[in-house]
Parts: sequence; structure tokens; C-alpha cells
Amino acid sequence: EINSIMASGALLPTEWVFEILGERLSQPDVKEKGFIIDGSPRQTGEAAVLMETLKKFGIKVDLALNLQISEKEQLKRMALRKQEFIDNDLTPRADDTPAALKTRMKVFRSDTIGEVNYLRDKIKVIDFDTSGDITTAYIKLADVLAVAGGMDSAAKIMKEKELGRQKEESAKKEALTRQKKIKSINALSDTSRRKLA
Repeated sequence: EINSIMASGALLPTEWVFEILGERLSQPDVKEKGFIIDGSPRQTGEAAVLMETLKKFGIKVDLALNLQISEKEQLKRMALRKQEFIDNDLTPRADDTPAALKTRMKVFRSDTIGEVNYLRDKIKVIDFDTSGDITTAYIKLADVLAVAGGMDSAAKIMKEKELGRQKEESAKKEALTRQKKIKSINALSDTSRRKLA
């Protein structure tokens, strides 16, 4: 039934998604290492379903992070990301528009804030300002996780992941620079060949 719903393009019911999540999070490897759920809950009612599902599977939640950023900062980052895509000859995300951001912020204000407040009554919620340099914010966030939740392994994983992402990004930029140089050399060679002919 899940496959047919997904094949149709429809979303799975929230209860089903969290049931699948609960089953995965109750596995020994996750219990040993811990977990981070990113981007959920967002819509009205999801926090209650998530907490009930986790309780059913005997999964304890240490804390929730409420990542905060101004709409102005989001627009700035969106423009930078879009330009980075263009500079690297990639197609920018279709939802990187001021109109799409306004829609996301409307949903955030109407649904997500209520879910965060629901969680505040149940577990520890830390509000974290993500403004400024993304890498700095990411590393500070890893430190907050380590201190606030005693989640040293999660913080270490986050830092390693960010450092790996930075290395990968640097390697991609170097490869693109090499490709552009090669294209320039080839273009010059073509021009020289045409002049000789």
C-alpha cells in the first residue's frame, strides 16, 4: 500500500511515517549511537504523533533544537546559494525564490511554531540562532549539542560531516576551475588552428 501511495505522488499519512521512523530508531545501532531528526515536526499535530510514536517504541528524546534565522538572512543565503549554482554551471533550485520563501515562512508561522511550543511542554527545547557564517553556526551547533545533551558523539559526527563537506566543496571548486582552464585552453587551441588553416 505504501508503494502505491508514493507512486501516485501523494504523501504518506503522518502516523505511517512516524511508525516507520519509530521502527528504525528502535534498532540497536541507533540506540547505541543516537539520532537526529531533521525538519520534523513541521505541520500541526505532528509533534504529538511523533512523541507518542517514540514513547510506544521506548525511545527517549533528549532535546529539540529550534533553528532560528531572520527572513532577511534567509533571502541573503538563498541569493548566495542561487549564485553558487549558476557559477558552477548547475541549475538553481526551483524553490529558491522570494515567493517560495514567503510561503515557507507562512507555514512556519501558522504550523511549526505551535509544534515547537508543544514540544517545549514535553522536552527540553533549545533556540539556536543560525545567522551569520553557515560553517561557524554549524560548528557552534555541534558544541551546543555536546554541552546541552551530553551528545558528544552527535557533536563529533556533525563536526566531521561539516569538515568533510568543506573538503568536498573545495575539491569540486578545484575541479571546476581545472575544467574552465581546460575549456579556455581548448578554445585558444581551436582559434589558433583556425588561424593556421
